[in-house]
Amino acid sequence: GDFFADNGRLKPLSPRTVATQKDHLRCTASALVRTGHDPNDVVNLGYLVRPAHVRQALTFFLERNGGKPNAYVAAIAYTLRTVAKYGVVLPDDDRKEVERLYKKVAQQCSGLTDRNLTRLRQLDDPAVRDRLLAFPTLRIREVLRHDCGGIAEALAVQAALAAELWLFVPLRIANFAGLRLDRHLIRREGRGE
Repeated sequence: GDFFADNGRLKPLSPRTVATQKDHLRCTASALVRTGHDPNDVVNLGYLVRPAHVRQALTFFLERNGGKPNAYVAAIAYTLRTVAKYGVVLPDDDRKEVERLYKKVAQQCSGLTDRNLTRLRQLDDPAVRDRLLAFPTLRIREVLRHDCGGIAEALAVQAALAAELWLFVPLRIANFAGLRLDRHLIRREGRGE
């Protein structure tokens, strides 16, 4: 697009974000068709982000989820808001209405889900938390005691190091899998390290 456009993004989206947002837009188009829109009318982004259509699609997703917003519905609302802001030319009132609809969904969907809260609650016990934090070190010590130089030992150490990194630097799995020792990790020098 035009680098100097008033509604242009300062930073391009990552390929993963583009793929996710395409999926959100397909789901939105499907929701509109399932609620009575003619598929031949759903031909461009401008159609998807008309405020009445955004509301109708979000209502479809909310009803499918028992009337409650969740992270997925909020993500779809965010995508529609992003398209309304950067992807099409909309009247200011329409853009503000799409923004309002997004905020309405997003503000009711903050925080962790009950399922994740239940999982994390076990870490309220200091003994459990200490075991988790000590796991990587203890696992590596165990492997070194019985090391035969095999692939199984190397994989066990790799898993322990991955757990250690994730405890201190929670990354998306794709970003984590793409880490390279020579490019992403800085080795400290000195003091014999």
